[in-house]
Amino acid sequence: MTDSRSWKIGVTSGGITHLTADTYMAYKKGGIDAIELSYVYALDEGADIHKQKGFADKAKVTLWSMHLPWHHQLCNIAHKEKEVRVKSVAFDTEMIKKAADIGIRYAVIHPSGEPIAAEDRYEVMEYAKECLATLGKAAKSEGIVIAVENLPRTCLGNCSKDMLDLMSADDGLRMCFDVNHLLLESHSELMKHVSEKIVTLHISDYDFINERHWMPGEGRIDWMQLIDSLESIGYNGVFMYEIGLKAEKTIIRRDLAYTDFYNNHKALANRVKPEIIGIPNL
Repeated sequence: MTDSRSWKIGVTSGGITHLTADTYMAYKKGGIDAIELSYVYALDEGADIHKQKGFADKAKVTLWSMHLPWHHQLCNIAHKEKEVRVKSVAFDTEMIKKAADIGIRYAVIHPSGEPIAAEDRYEVMEYAKECLATLGKAAKSEGIVIAVENLPRTCLGNCSKDMLDLMSADDGLRMCFDVNHLLLESHSELMKHVSEKIVTLHISDYDFINERHWMPGEGRIDWMQLIDSLESIGYNGVFMYEIGLKAEKTIIRRDLAYTDFYNNHKALANRVKPEIIGIPNL
């Protein structure tokens, strides 16, 4: 049993290019303790990750996780073309090494792209598991943990059965629980099966129809129940918001400030209904 009031508050960077020394200082001033570096595929090769480490250390912000690239089909470890999978694994392996070099603990990975036809599902699942087995060994040698992210719609990882199958590829694989991706089962049902595997989170709200990446309280998730469940399984990682400062097209609201994340977490941890900043635009 853990206490959500003690969890570090984190945000995903949403792209390395906007992160400067001033950005990290603004994170810290706004009550943000940790960052997930989230790269844009086209810019990864030239990214200076050691510079980011320096910025983070100076601001006393933890570099908690790295989201391995997913913006492009060439990052798809479940791709039907072997050449694409080989390139994806090689690229991810390089990114894992970079993450390990600066002390990042977790590398978050999407197990597939989409859409996936029903008749192709078994085949691409096997491809994904083969790649995850390779990446799991590479990560272990670097002292880092791969956290497979649950995904929505027809993607691999859209239910607990899929997640357990994917993580069976290597005994070191763990899970990034994206709470706004569940469309086939409830949060409590998924957690019943995978709770011991969850090592990091992606936090946002949605309408149970599709992923939305809204602030908690703007959608339909029962946050009191979810926080209780996370505490009961002993979750002690970062409460990592995956929400852009600019509003999604599906919601009407002002631009967010870093203090909005701090205040939202404080409300949730204290079982108080958070401030509703936006309204759905669907």
